Amino acid sequence: MFYTSRLLLGFLICFASNAHSASDYEIAPGTLLDFTYKIAGISFQGKFFVAQSKFSIDFKRPENSVFSVELDTKKSSAGFYLATQAMLGSSVLDSQKYPIIKFFSTDINLKDGQFQIHGRATIKGITDHIEIFVYLKEDITKSTHSPQEIQFLIDAAFSRKLFKANGYETIVGDRIELKDDVLLIIKKN
Repeated sequence: MFYTSRLLLGFLICFASNAHSASDYEIAPGTLLDFTYKIAGISFQGKFFVAQSKFSIDFKRPENSVFSVELDTKKSSAGFYLATQAMLGSSVLDSQKYPIIKFFSTDINLKDGQFQIHGRATIKGITDHIEIFVYLKEDITKSTHSPQEIQFLIDAAFSRKLFKANGYETIVGDRIELKDDVLLIIKKN
């Protein structure tokens, strides 16, 4: 019920600008990405576990960048035991049958000083479109080389119903929001 957004995070990457050519980055495996959801109108925070990710960032032509991320639902949390059990159960994420949430970018644009990432997320075996916005923490567009680390803020939201992960819908809100600071590190070859 509170998933993808993080993936979305994934998306996040391509947001660099134009330093050199494509460079490969990743979110460190095991990183926990924050997401927010509501129960009876009260906000709660959960965490998605990043299993793996890859961000190939083309600093000269951001639109040529690509991003993918996989989140391990079994290692993710809705913030407290009862909510986590419900989230991992069959009416929400069904983590026994679908242990991984996947996201991959299909289109990346630089618009009004922010990266806009369109992509496809697969949650509970259902694949659909998700849009993510990424805000760089510092200007790396003037770099003469690929930075070793890139910090950014990811901002995304999606509907649980879209992925048929809407169990407990009478008390749990439909909107999952991902707004988190993320650190990309350059992949060593």
